[in-house]
Amino acid sequence: TGGLWAGAELLGEVPVGSREYHFLRCLAATPDRFVPYADLRHEVRRHSGSADASGEAALCHALKRRIKKNWVADIDRVLVTTNKGDGYRMRGWLPDSG
Repeated sequence: TGGLWAGAELLGEVPVGSREYHFLRCLAATPDRFVPYADLRHEVRRHSGSADASGEAALCHALKRRIKKNWVADIDRVLVTTNKGDGYRMRGWLPDSG
């Protein structure tokens, strides 16, 4: 549906079929495991039909920024990166927001 849920809490919704949707879908398939930027880029391009020529990390960071700006302001609670080339990881659990 494009909804990003944390337990019973709806954090926001991304448009189904968008590159952002496929980015989150790929991460949700392996919670609590880092997915390399190259794998994320490949899956986003394959499922969305995108021909974006951006670099792997650049594309992933741009997608996360758009998600945060447009649909899920609290995305930083859900997605983490080491900023050292490991990719992104979707948390299987969320820390307290307060």
